[in-house]
Amino acid sequence: MLSKQNCPQLNNLSWNLTSYCNLRCVHCYIDASSLLVPQKTLFDEKTVKRVVWEAKQLGIKSIFLAGGEPLLLEELPKFISIISAKNLSPCLCSNLTVLTKEQAKILRDAGLEMLSVGIDHVEEKQLNKFRGEGVFKRVLEGISICREAGIPVNIDFTLTNLTKETVHNIHEFGIQHGCFQVSMKRYVPEGRGFKNKDKLLMDPLEYRECLVTWAKNSIAFAGKIKSFVHDPMYLVILEELGWLDKKVHAEFGCKAWTTAGWLGISPSGDVHPCPLMRGFSLGNILEVPLTKVATRQHDQLTIQSIPKECVGCTAEFICHGGCKATRIRMNGLESRDIMCWKDKK
Repeated sequence: MLSKQNCPQLNNLSWNLTSYCNLRCVHCYIDASSLLVPQKTLFDEKTVKRVVWEAKQLGIKSIFLAGGEPLLLEELPKFISIISAKNLSPCLCSNLTVLTKEQAKILRDAGLEMLSVGIDHVEEKQLNKFRGEGVFKRVLEGISICREAGIPVNIDFTLTNLTKETVHNIHEFGIQHGCFQVSMKRYVPEGRGFKNKDKLLMDPLEYRECLVTWAKNSIAFAGKIKSFVHDPMYLVILEELGWLDKKVHAEFGCKAWTTAGWLGISPSGDVHPCPLMRGFSLGNILEVPLTKVATRQHDQLTIQSIPKECVGCTAEFICHGGCKATRIRMNGLESRDIMCWKDKK
């Protein structure tokens, strides 16, 4: 294990194995497509074994394999078995539209511990409009296949201007379909999501109300389904409501290179402090060991810095400037989160 002085406490690695995908979702931060990529993945078995070993040295406990659509990769079961053999938790992020019963059993036997599926609407017409015709039914079939195979399913819900109404009933939807957890993911204007930012970005005050609704529903449905939040601004809401000490919220806050943090690997092999922070590369695993790029102290300090305009704010040490990936993509790390509502109330 590496020295704690050289590396933050990392728990998770999100590895986008490919930008090859059968869908073209409007908010995709990879801008994935089956039309744009001549090869499905740059990573072979030898590379995966090396990176998984290095991840273990960094103290990483779970590896999330994503895309694009990782189920389109023939190598996927082998990659999962490599992760499992190192006593790390293999998880999968998928749109579930191509999953078969046979494939689910193969993945389970390889060691897959959990699958996350993106669901942005609970109404068939709306989800199909957002992700593609016929997707809703195929997603429900995929969830059913996972349940039959004994693979726990988490719903990844991305809060945008086009999906905001779903915040009211996504917990109930998850319970109805036997999911163990529902996660609210931060929309970051990256990739195709940047191209569509004008229709996806929300008004900050409206965004705040959606976070309040999520917090209330997390409490209302505690014990029936777990809640997870990927957004540092959620901490501000909990502080405003006086609920920071409530334990039903599972995990929250920005995990980019911080305590209990994440690292991300893009389909090109570039390493990022957060899977969504594609504008800040630490190096490439095809050229440099993961253990080396993850211990770059100068970049750690840069990422963890608080914007000058946030100094003196009552939430300064709660959100630390908000979503770093959004800040980098929109106005730079020196700026605060564009979704901050503190001076708009």
